[in-house]
Amino acid sequence: MNNSLRELVLIGLFAAITFVATSMIALQVGFLESGFIHLGTTVAVISLLVAGRKVGMLSAAIGMSLFNLLSPTFIWAPATFIARLGMGYIMGTIIYSKGRNGDNLLFNIIGLVCGGLFFMAIMYVYQAIVVSGNWIVPSAGIPGNITQLVIAGIIGFPVGKIMKKLISIPNKQIIKQ
Repeated sequence: MNNSLRELVLIGLFAAITFVATSMIALQVGFLESGFIHLGTTVAVISLLVAGRKVGMLSAAIGMSLFNLLSPTFIWAPATFIARLGMGYIMGTIIYSKGRNGDNLLFNIIGLVCGGLFFMAIMYVYQAIVVSGNWIVPSAGIPGNITQLVIAGIIGFPVGKIMKKLISIPNKQIIKQ
């Protein structure tokens, strides 16, 4: 299987898993416009570690946006796509920088924090401008977003590391980082 077909298959697979993980356990935080705590972010972290930046960022953006499109939270789909794509790009760039292969816990945490801050900023601004019309209401979603990111790191880093070893997908062959 050539690399572009392999990438496409992995993006589809991880997007589907992300969609299911986002859909299955979605705990509402505050008002409807304040978002949800879900396991989609955990799958995004796992996909970044297992298959690299391109697969991770695209599968996260597609899977979580699809959840929004097929739920009462459809208004969030554009922001979710941009925020998750950017989060994956930032996190993937950091965890794979300077020859690292996603195995350095410190850089993985730094990547998650930086990508997470980007994600939260996009969602905050989108909510303030498009959803709620004010700059105070979006602050209700910040604790839930932080909780979601912490859970993603606690579960995603060790599971991603184990999965990466088990399935041995060499990132260099899938994605030219």
